[in-house]
Amino acid sequence: MIAKLLANSLWGKLAQRVCGTEVRYAKTPSEFHQLFEDPTTEMLDFDHVSEHLDRCVVQKKAEFARAPNTNCIPVAAFVTSYARLHLYEYMKKVHQIGARLLYCDTDSLIYVGKVHGPRVPEGESLGKMKREIPSRRILEFVARRHKYRDG
Repeated sequence: MIAKLLANSLWGKLAQRVCGTEVRYAKTPSEFHQLFEDPTTEMLDFDHVSEHLDRCVVQKKAEFARAPNTNCIPVAAFVTSYARLHLYEYMKKVHQIGARLLYCDTDSLIYVGKVHGPRVPEGESLGKMKREIPSRRILEFVARRHKYRDG
């Protein structure tokens, strides 16, 4: 379990976004104007919290954004590609045991099989699937037809 946590943390550092948003606080009108007029950032939102405090959401402009030294997009892309191939192998195992695949995500799948029939191999180690709630059975499964993410 620790290996999985460390691997996920490492992948996160390798794929860290360059143009993330940042929340900054301005305590005076001049601090606010300094943030607003900064040529390297874009102010996305602000809230006048109190008479002496403004909450500002800023983002580096693309031409000024610099990737962290830990970024390595090719390695991060390989990790996600390999994970999809690994998931595909599990999807084939579902088919091989005669079960029906209902849903899958990046690190999970839901399938229906006979109550006492064969199951997809499970385990606790890195790369293995485990049941979230082993003492429960699914009585009904409802999902959207497709899952898309924008951005």
